[in-house]
Amino acid sequence: MTVLMSDWFGLAIASAIVFGLAGLMMKASHAQQGSTPHLLFGLYCMGTLLFTAHSAIAGHVSWSSMSWLLLLGGILVGSGSAWGNDLFMRALNAGPASLTSPITNMNIIFVILFSTWWYQEPLRVWQWISIGILVLSVFLLSYKPNRSVLEQTHLPAKWFLLVFAAMLLFALRNGGLKVTQSWDLHNDTVLAIAYGWSLAWFSPPVIRLWKKRERNSGNSIGLLWGFASGICSYGGMQLYAYALERGQANVVSPIFATNSMIIAIGSMIWFGERLRGLQWVALLFIFAGLILIRWN
Repeated sequence: MTVLMSDWFGLAIASAIVFGLAGLMMKASHAQQGSTPHLLFGLYCMGTLLFTAHSAIAGHVSWSSMSWLLLLGGILVGSGSAWGNDLFMRALNAGPASLTSPITNMNIIFVILFSTWWYQEPLRVWQWISIGILVLSVFLLSYKPNRSVLEQTHLPAKWFLLVFAAMLLFALRNGGLKVTQSWDLHNDTVLAIAYGWSLAWFSPPVIRLWKKRERNSGNSIGLLWGFASGICSYGGMQLYAYALERGQANVVSPIFATNSMIIAIGSMIWFGERLRGLQWVALLFIFAGLILIRWN
């Protein structure tokens, strides 16, 4: 355990696996017709509780330690998460899912470029190649070729705006922890505030449904899966924060982004889904990229 906590590569791999499990549980909720508002409410509720408890046990939470900079960092990261998810779902309704998901996953490019340019994190040639392989694999994992979509000559401008905004917000979530770390803030406390901010954003729809006292099995299904995914989301993001403390953001973030591999493999085992040719290629790319990035 001590060796793992001191190795940025092991932490980055662990963060991708655990965070991927959160995504798999969200997919399970959807498969069982769970309520999306209750799912997100449960996720951020559990995440807020766990990050707050983590910060308290670590001695990072006290009124004297609270500052406007800490609140700003938490709100920025939380906005990236909450608003990013919100715009992503809107983009799915406005345009083709076969393009929306893989394109928004490319938010890691912004994190890589920002970390390399602003924080001057050095990269060798083999690292650039490894990162390129990982980025391509993340795109291919979620890309679903659809001839009718590919032949479509016009997509609504609203879709382009939503996808681009979602990319920027997800980059703010993933790259924001690098910024708060450079401000000498405790990222567990930042994430506690971030998840609390996201919880406040997704609470109103659930509260309105509770006031109507409408009983629906989908609500309880979504809430239970939300709690479960919140545990994994907490674990994945905390491990990602640890990895950022020990490694470079422009290398750690593309490894973290491979959490989609866990969703793909889990869907194959759990839901009996079959991987397409491009997805098998993507999995091979991920393994090749991870080997190169670790041992070059």
